[in-house]
Amino acid sequence: MRFGRRFGLSSAPARAHARVRGDADIAVIGAGMAGASLAAELAPHASVILLEGETLPGYHATGRSAAFWSESYGGPHILPLTAASGPFLADPPAEFHDRSFLGPRGALSIADADGMAALEAFSADFAGLPIRLERVDRPALEARIAGIKPRWTAAMFEPDCSDIDVAALHGAYLKAFRRDSGILVANAEVEAIRRQDGGWRLETRAGDVRAGEPPTPRR
Repeated sequence: MRFGRRFGLSSAPARAHARVRGDADIAVIGAGMAGASLAAELAPHASVILLEGETLPGYHATGRSAAFWSESYGGPHILPLTAASGPFLADPPAEFHDRSFLGPRGALSIADADGMAALEAFSADFAGLPIRLERVDRPALEARIAGIKPRWTAAMFEPDCSDIDVAALHGAYLKAFRRDSGILVANAEVEAIRRQDGGWRLETRAGDVRAGEPPTPRR
């Protein structure tokens, strides 16, 4: 993915139109994190309409998200994808956002006697991969977690795990979408989708949208 390849942003978020205005090459359903980021990446290459069922984007899961960036999430096979997102989130292009989306947090995986094998397997899974894992013994564990019960005897610390500023990231994608002439329509819950003339017709509470025909070249 070519993050930050063309972002030149307005200070205003994507406009939320009351009614659907015209058709688009591509319709994206849902203006949460997934929909907003996808629409922003597509908007430089085709006309895109972003349909949001609520009055504002990010109303549900995105608005309540306490996102966490962890290289070990998903196991060693997913690590390359997670690691690839790190530099963009930590130091986004200035045109996209003026500060890091990440805040230091760290993660501690603790183990008792029954969990030692799992802790060792966790360490072995990531051996030789570009991820920092630090073994923590009982004295160091006590120093990190006051009053921890005696049964917890060891841990693995991931110092590079970070909180993600979801609101800032979501807003930055919506601004990028607006910059590339994307149209956001709120109160546009999709009620039906059907094939029509080689494309799609989406029936929404804000009106009908046609999409899916060959993209119109962008100049």
